[in-house]
Amino acid sequence: MDTRQQSGTAGDNQTTSSAQRSEYLRNKALAAAINDGESVAGAARRYGVSRQRAYKIKRRWDADGDSGLPPRSRAARTIANRTDAVLASRIVELRKQLEKDGPDAGAESIAARLEREGVRPPANSAIHRILVSAGLVRPEPGKRPKASCTRFEASLPDELWQSDFTHWPIATVPGAVVVSRLDDRLCFVKFLWAVSAFLLVRLSGCF
Repeated sequence: MDTRQQSGTAGDNQTTSSAQRSEYLRNKALAAAINDGESVAGAARRYGVSRQRAYKIKRRWDADGDSGLPPRSRAARTIANRTDAVLASRIVELRKQLEKDGPDAGAESIAARLEREGVRPPANSAIHRILVSAGLVRPEPGKRPKASCTRFEASLPDELWQSDFTHWPIATVPGAVVVSRLDDRLCFVKFLWAVSAFLLVRLSGCF
């Protein structure tokens, strides 16, 4: 890590520490104001918090004193829809087993196998995420790379010709063919000839 990165990290830490101390001092002042007889609603308005937040700070003060006033993480302690670790491990095992048994080892097959075992399977999308996290799914590009759509084009006139043979039967000549030659750079038809039959020996004189 270079000096600028270290300086930026230290600055972020200082900012976070300052914000936490500011919140702690606010909580302490709010709790003290309520203890001194000010209404919860009045203290909440004065210190810019909701009444619910003010009640929570007061309860923390009553239960833990000063140690209950520092800001606490608001991140969820548990994630309701997270798949159990044991079930995730079983999904990985089934994937490997199904790959050995045959080609059908997708999320739907795994879910069906879990149901046979008496286990309620998670959503197919959740099974797929578990397989991706375990490195068992090879990523497939959703779109073709741009390089595959790059059109080749000649840089100079007469550098490249495009030839086309179109069958154009008519009443008197059922095997008639139209031969064309296009300059790739100019997109200009330089040659157009109709012949009665597609004979390479005969068409060689066109070029």
